[in-house]
Amino acid sequence: MNRPKITLPKTTLDIVLEWVTWGLLLGTVILLGSYYSGLPEKVAIPFNWPSKDQNGFGTKDILWSSPLINGIIIIGIHQLNRYPWVFNYPTTITKENAAYHYEQATLLLRLLNVVIGFLCFGLTLVAVLEAMGIVQGLDRYILPFFLSVLFGLPLFYLLKLLLYGKPKK
Repeated sequence: MNRPKITLPKTTLDIVLEWVTWGLLLGTVILLGSYYSGLPEKVAIPFNWPSKDQNGFGTKDILWSSPLINGIIIIGIHQLNRYPWVFNYPTTITKENAAYHYEQATLLLRLLNVVIGFLCFGLTLVAVLEAMGIVQGLDRYILPFFLSVLFGLPLFYLLKLLLYGKPKK
């Protein structure tokens, strides 16, 4: 694999997406920190976790896994975006089309980071609202939406690169 190794300048959109991602992580931590002491010891867990009991409940400490995992993903994607030439592309990368494909791939990862940030924030919000008795069953509506966006976004970009993957002139 002998792809051109070029450094892409960050666009305004790239910077905004990164700030939104970090803001969502911070918002998740603030949300959880604000309501943590008022939560019951057992809360409904809207995601699968080994310590979750048969009734779908776990200790409120499990809720901290959402921002922790989100932070790890954010840092991982941020580091990965620094090396777009190692990504798997559906076409041959040349000097002529490298910048275009690298820009599209890094933008896709930044958008996925934002979606994952919203997902983690949403899961935490649902768990907090349900534990406080404000809302019940909200996860049935939120999770299908996030799954469709999480899988639809890469498919959209794959089709975009395959159909319109010619570099800008």
